[in-house]
Amino acid sequence: GLFRAVGSRLGEGNTLKAVGEVLSYHHDKVEALKSYEEALGLFRAVGSRLGEANTLQAIGFMQLDTGDGEAGLQKLDQALKLYVGVGDRVGQVNTYWGLGIRSAQKGNFGEAEKSVSRAIEIGKEFLGKHPFLAHMEGILRQICQDMKK
Repeated sequence: GLFRAVGSRLGEGNTLKAVGEVLSYHHDKVEALKSYEEALGLFRAVGSRLGEANTLQAIGFMQLDTGDGEAGLQKLDQALKLYVGVGDRVGQVNTYWGLGIRSAQKGNFGEAEKSVSRAIEIGKEFLGKHPFLAHMEGILRQICQDMKK
């Protein structure tokens, strides 16, 4: 309400996306999607490509997690293109990482290996010796072992 009162559409979009995340966490996917879609419209209206990418990513992962794989992958592809366009490597890493983990959980180790490897490749550009990079490399080793079984 406050963002609307002062005319901050970007602030409103950020709040709606955060509300969508909370609703998704609490398994209210219908209301989460409504909040995400409203946020997406606001980000597009104000030209926030990063906000748009983050929201598309959230929608895409939610759709993947609820069984709407094709739509989810389309949203994630759109998000990746936006992340590349704005130079957001963190968004790229998070998207590939999320895809890889979900693929591994479903036993699709070939897809998991590709996605996690891509996340690591991009992450090496800026993570240095960050512990998360080492964690991702450990997960990749486990995925490769699982592929051989």
